[in-house]
Amino acid sequence: MADWSNATWDSIPAYRLSKETVDAFLQGLFGYYEFYTRLSTDYWQFWIPYKLTQAQRTQLMEKRTRGST
Repeated sequence: MADWSNATWDSIPAYRLSKETVDAFLQGLFGYYEFYTRLSTDYWQFWIPYKLTQAQRTQLMEKRTRGST
């Protein structure tokens, strides 16, 4: 279970990432919580126990949908 005592807002570019994808990823990391995920100026913002590491950001960005070619 995550320690929420130092919870903070974090964000990631929204390009080709759905809210459902972001929430599913966060649930995999932190369990089932309300992350208050919202879109603001082309970024998904979310309330989490700690800022994502660079490795976690990379994992999430790899979940972007691919465009048709």
